[in-house]
Amino acid sequence: MDLAAPDDRQLAADLDGDDVGQLRAQVANLTVALHASRRIGTAIGILMASHKITYERAFAMMCDASQNANRKVRDIADDVVETGALP
Repeated sequence: MDLAAPDDRQLAADLDGDDVGQLRAQVANLTVALHASRRIGTAIGILMASHKITYERAFAMMCDASQNANRKVRDIADDVVETGALP
C-alpha cells in the first residue's frame, strides 16, 4: 500500500481562487486562535503562581473579569501577561 502524500503541485492546481481565499482566511483565523490560546495559558500560569491557585480557579477568575468588564478573555489575558494582574 502506497501512503505517499499527494503531489503538492496537483493539489494547488485543483484549487480555484475562492478555495485559496478560504484557505488563507482559515489559516489567519487559526493563527489568531493559537496566539490567543497561548496568551491565555500564560496568563493562567501567572495567576496560578501569584495567587497560589489551581488552573481551574485562575481560568474562572479570568472569565469573571471578562464578563464584568464586557471584554474577551483573550484581551483580559493580554492585560495579565503585560501587568501580572487582573484588570
